Amino acid sequence: LRLRMALTSDVLYESKCKCGEVIMELRGEPAVTLTCFCNDCAACCKYCDDKAEAAGKTNISLFKDGEQGLYGTSFFAAHITFAKGEDKLVSFKTLNGKNVRAYSSCCYTCMICVGGKDFPYHGRGLNTNTLTVKKTGERFLPEGPRIMGSLAPKEVWDKVPAPKSKFIPIFFLLFKLLPKILFPWFFPGAGAHKGSQTPGMYNSIAGVTEEVQLSTYHALGRKLEIADKTQ
Repeated sequence: LRLRMALTSDVLYESKCKCGEVIMELRGEPAVTLTCFCNDCAACCKYCDDKAEAAGKTNISLFKDGEQGLYGTSFFAAHITFAKGEDKLVSFKTLNGKNVRAYSSCCYTCMICVGGKDFPYHGRGLNTNTLTVKKTGERFLPEGPRIMGSLAPKEVWDKVPAPKSKFIPIFFLLFKLLPKILFPWFFPGAGAHKGSQTPGMYNSIAGVTEEVQLSTYHALGRKLEIADKTQ
């Protein structure tokens, strides 16, 4: 059933920013869902939330509800279509990172949390909190492992509910991630986005100038209580 749905041409889900100016239509089931607690990912979540607050906007946070981890769900690029607002995406990055991420310029919702030309497979990580079921409009919140506690502050990681892993769980790595990286020809590819310069899709990180100042967020951002801004 999952294989059939992964190959379907039907739009099953949507990813939409808070104000509805950016909408992605998504075919098939997601490739991977996880919540990452590493410092870099958490800093990117807080960065977008802070930009929205400073501008007096309400965004959809990238943090998992009540937790200080990045809540991402990836779909293969070939299964992603922009219904509107592709031109409203803005690229940003972290120092020494390889991911190109993208937020909406209208409300500062982080839409693409994992992507860019150098990302090792054709999945593009989307903000799980922006996902809805196409037919019903209900929120779509798939579950996945909570990972990378080794790179999170102890006071943050201690509050994360089980199950959780300080690294990437072996089963998840072997059966979810590595096959898509090592055998990409078995999975959907870039599709119409091949060579796309849309922020977060296949643009090069070398051309991204907006950068999260990690030292600020590592020192301050992780110690703040995370408000529920995911709906």
